[in-house]
Amino acid sequence: MVAALEKTMKWSKPIMLCLLSLAALAEDGRVLVELPPMMREHMLHNMRDPLETLRGIVGHLGQADYEGAAELAEGRLGMSAMQAPPCATPPAGSPGPRALPRCAATR
Repeated sequence: MVAALEKTMKWSKPIMLCLLSLAALAEDGRVLVELPPMMREHMLHNMRDPLETLRGIVGHLGQADYEGAAELAEGRLGMSAMQAPPCATPPAGSPGPRALPRCAATR
């Protein structure tokens, strides 16, 4: 009896996990926002830049270059990074940005 139950449990766990994953996907209420290609690339860059910075910090730490890691962290993620001019928003009523400004993340 116990062996049969263990055998059933062995196969039911992966099936349950798959069903739960499908249920989670079905309840996803996110909506895709279509952006012009230039704005999409700008947004992706702003999302990827901190990840690239973290990769650089980890690289410095892996080489025991703690000063380099600290400089990179402060310059790209810390308060010093906040000193850069923010992104400008296009004026109200404009058809959209003609050229996206350089932001703190694109330095």
